[in-house]
Amino acid sequence: MLSLLMPARRRAMSEDDEAIWSDFRGAKTQAGVHVDEDVALTFSTVLLCTRIISEPIGAMPIYCYERKENGDRVLAKPGDVPDLQVLNGSPNPDCGGASIFRSGRTMHQMNFGGGFAELVRDPRTGHVVEMWPIHPSRVSPSSAPGFAYAVKNDDGSAVNMRRDEVLHHCGAMSDDGIWGRGLIQTARETIGGALGTAKHGYSYFGSGGQPKGVISTSGALLKNREDRRAFRREWREVHDTPGEVAIVSKETTYTPIPISMQDAQFLETQVFNSKKICEIYRVNVVFLGERSPGNSEALGNEFIMYTLSPWVVSQEQQYNRKFLTPEQRRTHYFEHDFSSLLRGDAKARLDSYRVGITTGVYTINFCRRLENLPGIGPAGDINLVPANLFLAEAVAN
Repeated sequence: MLSLLMPARRRAMSEDDEAIWSDFRGAKTQAGVHVDEDVALTFSTVLLCTRIISEPIGAMPIYCYERKENGDRVLAKPGDVPDLQVLNGSPNPDCGGASIFRSGRTMHQMNFGGGFAELVRDPRTGHVVEMWPIHPSRVSPSSAPGFAYAVKNDDGSAVNMRRDEVLHHCGAMSDDGIWGRGLIQTARETIGGALGTAKHGYSYFGSGGQPKGVISTSGALLKNREDRRAFRREWREVHDTPGEVAIVSKETTYTPIPISMQDAQFLETQVFNSKKICEIYRVNVVFLGERSPGNSEALGNEFIMYTLSPWVVSQEQQYNRKFLTPEQRRTHYFEHDFSSLLRGDAKARLDSYRVGITTGVYTINFCRRLENLPGIGPAGDINLVPANLFLAEAVAN
């Protein structure tokens, strides 16, 4: 089913039914631009926001934990959840790696309203052994009894699939908790305005708005249309190369036309549009190259809390449903590891370890493992506490 990664084929449209089928290629916005997911990704801000969210989620390792009766949690035994290899290793024989695979499903989840993959299970154990991507344009609710999804093939036929056969990361702002909305189509007017502004601005700076300058000369030199065309053609051949010096005769003067204040507002409008799109994705403009107004640690925590967490929690809940048995769901759960995103500089990490070790929160071996260092032996697994601490009851007595 690898071919199902590609978008569903669309039939040719006539002018009569263009309005009816406009959603298949993106609805036309007030700015006069048809916006769909592929077109929107050609705008740099949409592309950057998509990468800023999807790539870290794909790169983070996923662990499965077992919750003990006393409230402690430990890493689940590899034999208890063999499906974890599919999430962190290789989803299928043709895929380059789990990071790329999960990043792509996250991109579809955000922009299309759903990230889908077929789950291939071992018929003997029921564990997932392979995942194959399915493009969101191919998936729709199934009306067949016992099936949840209808997946469209290239020949126009549809295959009904059960809920346990499909990994489905729901998009944003779901009305029913099953099917979500894509950010691009939901905010297509904002994105269409940004695309329209960029198109107009680029055409202006490409000499589509007004001439870059005016050449004045005596009427005798350019007395007819053919002479003017020849002069213009020769001028472009010689002076269109960046950095070339303009050479004119004594009878000719060149006057550049400066950009007006109204035209300069296009640049400000583009900046405004980029900020609005960042708000839609909940991405701080700092990550797009703006100067940071605060410290990096606070920005990192904000990024995880408001930008990544809504998508990550949704995915973790889906993994719990599709990769754990009903009995395991009572004691086991999946969780992304954010530690790689929260790592500060060397001094900040060492200060954190020192406080954790001296207060008994961390052990020496635990902190060394976080730094990819070997342990120091059994003594490094013992929690330490300050010697000057006493029980309050002992002091009172």
